[in-house]
Formats: sequence, structure tokens, C-alpha cells
Amino acid sequence: MKGIQWAAIVVAGFALSGCATIIEGTTQNVSVSTSPEQGAQCTLKNSEGAWYLTTPGSTTVHKTKNDMTIDCNKSGFAPGHLVAASHFGGTTAGNVIAGGVIGLGVDAASGANYHYDSPIVVALGAPDHPPTTTQTPLASAAPVQTASNAAPVATKPESMANTATSTPSPAASMPDASRHLDPHYPNYQPAYPDTAQVNGEQGDVVLKVRVNEDGRVRNVEVEKSSGFDDLDNAAVGGVLRWRYLPSDDSSQEHVTIAYRLPTAIIVPPRAASTQ
Repeated sequence: MKGIQWAAIVVAGFALSGCATIIEGTTQNVSVSTSPEQGAQCTLKNSEGAWYLTTPGSTTVHKTKNDMTIDCNKSGFAPGHLVAASHFGGTTAGNVIAGGVIGLGVDAASGANYHYDSPIVVALGAPDHPPTTTQTPLASAAPVQTASNAAPVATKPESMANTATSTPSPAASMPDASRHLDPHYPNYQPAYPDTAQVNGEQGDVVLKVRVNEDGRVRNVEVEKSSGFDDLDNAAVGGVLRWRYLPSDDSSQEHVTIAYRLPTAIIVPPRAASTQ
């Protein structure tokens, strides 16, 4: 009788051993988009294979303990590269209890107890040529006065003047900048994502910008997040397209992009008409 009980326990252990494999599966749907523009051809690779998509798009990848690289290419921009870290899944602890070492081993081998963050935004590199867009350049010949009820605009140091726009624009400030933006290059303000405005997202993004001797932006890192991924990614994508004045040495600049929605205007109700 005891032999039958032990056999039942062993069978139950094997049945529960692949807890995450059964619950979460060995594959995952990953969504990828690119900034500042979509339509890039992206290749996703990990130790289990390679997958391809056009942004914005999604694909099903095989989960594994190894990180996944994402390389995106779009005509007119330098290639974008990102490494998606592999994270432990939430069922790992429960699997140790239910399936023991056997369950943990099954899930580790199958990749089921790992996952990648999604959605993923890949920042494309600096454009190969000055972008053609209707956005307002950061640098202008003279300051333009703005109405009190206009949307907030960029405040810029020294040669960069305030300009008004019809839609909310983030404000760029570089208080400790050692180099100046090239006034002959259209350095546009980073975009303020429509979805972020609809959701009421606001905040400051502090960026660490590395600039080459020729004035091209080599790399942009988020030093302090706004608290919203889409605002951080938009700021990085916008600053990557900037061009500074050439210098004898490369430099590291600190840029703050302040995202602010326009102040709401209260319109008094119309007086009731008299007959």
C-alpha cells in the first residue's frame, strides 16, 4: 500500500514539474516600435532563433534565459540597436514548491520561467541628412512673443529663442552646456506623443548626450526618467537628431526635456438670452 502511495506522489511531482511551462508556455508575443519614425525593418535574435518585423509590429519569440538583441534599419537613419533583458517569470517560486527541483529544471530548460519586457521602443540613430519636417526648429533668428493662453514652448539657452506652436511642445534646456547647437541645422524639438497628451502624461527627462568632434550626437542615455516610457523614448529619439557645432574634442552634455501640457482655460457660460 505504501508503495502505491509513493508512486502516486512521484507521478504528481512530475505532473506539476513543468508548472510555468504549462501555465505561461515557452513562447511570448513581443511588440516593437521605433523612434522618431516607424517603418523600420527589425531583426530580433536570441539563442533560440531570429524573428523579423516592420515597426510598429509584433511577433512571437521563443523565451530563453539569454537576452535578446533587436536591430532596426530605416532608410535615412543610422541603425538602431537595443538589448532586451531576459527576466525570471512570476511562476518560478510557485514551481519550486509544486514541482520541486524537477519542475524548476523543466522550466529552465524550456525557457518558460523567463520573459522579455514588451512593448519595446528602439531609438534609431541620427539621420543621414537634415530631416524635412514642419516642426519648429530650436534655433531661430529672433524670439517670438507668445500669447498668454498659448501652449508652452521650448526655453533655450543663449542662441536658442522661444518659439510658439499650435500644439504642446516639450521644453529643452541645457544650463551646463559646453557646446552650442549648430544654428544652420534644423534642430527640432523632441516630439510630444499624442497618446501621452491624451493620458495627461507630464514630466522632466534628464539626458546624458555624448557629442562627437564633428558635432554629431553619438549616444543618448536617460539619466533621470520622467516616469513615462513614451516620453523618455521620444526625448531620446529627438535629441539623437540634433547637430552641435564642431569642436576639437568630443564632449558630454546634459539636456533636460520638460514635457508640460497647456494650462486649461475656463470658459464662462453664456448668459441666458432674454426674449
